[in-house]
Amino acid sequence: MAADAPYIPGVDSSVAANGPTLTAPSDVLSSLVPDADSDALVVLVPGTDDTYSPRVNSLVAGRDLTVVQYPESFWPIISGKSGKLPFTAPTYNDSRDVGTANTLKVMEALKDADRVIVYTGYSQGSEALGNAAEQAAAKGLLGSNSTILLVSDPRGPWGVKSKLSRTPFATPLLGLIGVSNDGARNPEDTGDAKVVHVIVQGDPVGHLQWDPLRPVSSVAVNAAGFLAIHSGTGRGSYADLENLEQVATFTSGNSTYQVYDTYHPFALLNAMIYESLGVPVSTEQLESWDKAAEKFYPTQEITAENADPNVPVTKVSSPTATADETDDAPAANRVAGKRRLLDDTGQWAEPQPLEGGTSSSSPRHAQVDDGTGVDAETPTEELPPAETPQDETPTAVEEDAPVTPEAPEEISAEEVDAEVVDAEQENAAA
Repeated sequence: MAADAPYIPGVDSSVAANGPTLTAPSDVLSSLVPDADSDALVVLVPGTDDTYSPRVNSLVAGRDLTVVQYPESFWPIISGKSGKLPFTAPTYNDSRDVGTANTLKVMEALKDADRVIVYTGYSQGSEALGNAAEQAAAKGLLGSNSTILLVSDPRGPWGVKSKLSRTPFATPLLGLIGVSNDGARNPEDTGDAKVVHVIVQGDPVGHLQWDPLRPVSSVAVNAAGFLAIHSGTGRGSYADLENLEQVATFTSGNSTYQVYDTYHPFALLNAMIYESLGVPVSTEQLESWDKAAEKFYPTQEITAENADPNVPVTKVSSPTATADETDDAPAANRVAGKRRLLDDTGQWAEPQPLEGGTSSSSPRHAQVDDGTGVDAETPTEELPPAETPQDETPTAVEEDAPVTPEAPEEISAEEVDAEVVDAEQENAAA
């Protein structure tokens, strides 16, 4: 095909136009959509005022790209591609609806295409694409060669619209700025069409954080997540998807939800500020900030239990390895440069689901303390020696108190770690 020939004949350039050639070192799309070969056509519905590169580079990876045209505006603050001042630009709803209508025209033109078609949207564009897919499914426009890839969909089961639909007074307030409070989308509305959602934990559009006991901190965390994860193109953002760790996969009907983990929004925002000033940030420094931020505000994990109650999902896999499955997982992931699920000692740890309102002061990826002061999954003999306060002396061991199996009968109380004895006494009592 000639370089200037449209990838979708018969579609006006005001509806969709050829995109630039985008390449990347890795091909993320092939892992999300296995049948997306090099001849596949990628149809992109951009987000609000979206430059889309480098975020979509690894999703296109040299394939033909068509970009759906629409205002990409958000009255009264973002004019997008409307060519108007922000306070005269189309509202979010009006902008989204143009994107939906134009995407539907593209789907009609590609109904009988003899190549793989991947429709992908981001943020506002993801909502527009999802809405178009529902209409297209009802009209039978999506064949087995088509896949809908929704990245950071505000109408996902953990998205901002899901949470706001269950928030008192949100509907009239959103209506004042031209945003409909339509909640999470129903997977059944896309029929037999293949739909894949991509969500990075901590992105407030696709995964809103909210702790009712800490509203101010919740707003701050979401603001940081919007700047660093949703809008940013640096480490830990959607532009860095190939280096993020996929931690879970969920399904509901024909929809699949791929969940990725990243660093805490505060840590990523801190790194973004430093790097914008020309100050490099090492991985070790980022991990240190991440642990400190998690102690301040533990971010919530995406789980089946905290999905939208109207969209029941099922967890089908947990890609993250555990310490029992591979002892060298931390080292392997350091080489890969991915998000490490480590506790404070550097040990491999499973993520702990948190719901908000938690009083935990530990990082979300740390082992859970069972109340004894001992790591719940750490064998007692592997504990580091506890320091005895200077103003206290160890107490003698009671005759019926359990002792460590390896200890000889004549061992003195002073040679026994006070913390180990206490832990084992509690275990024996239990």
